[in-house]
Amino acid sequence: MNPIINATFRDLQDPLNPNNGRSVCDAQSLKTIFDSLRGRPPFLCEFMGDEVRLVVGVGDSGFVQFGAADGEPPYLVAIGSTTGHSGDSAEFLTANTPTPIPRRYCMPMATVCDIVLDCLVRKQPSPQTNWEEI
Repeated sequence: MNPIINATFRDLQDPLNPNNGRSVCDAQSLKTIFDSLRGRPPFLCEFMGDEVRLVVGVGDSGFVQFGAADGEPPYLVAIGSTTGHSGDSAEFLTANTPTPIPRRYCMPMATVCDIVLDCLVRKQPSPQTNWEEI
């Protein structure tokens, strides 16, 4: 079964990305967008659905922040690794500004893609992931 998704992609680093505004309607369209983002310096993007907004870090590794589409709290971030040292962070670009993200929230991009898909389908945080309120 191919779950139906209703979300829009936006690159928060590159306003000229040809995928900006592209609809994500299923797992294949999500994978196509993620595949198109490979090879760039780490950056932020978002997937905006009817009920959810996911801010996603994309790079060699990435992260997922979950929030409501209306911008109201809570804001949750998926916990990727508990092995990162305190103060150890990765930087993701947004509007040419590096944004530090603690490495404990970073995970492989395949995992990021799975979490994004699950959150967009369920319209809530993926239950297969540990989340932390920020």
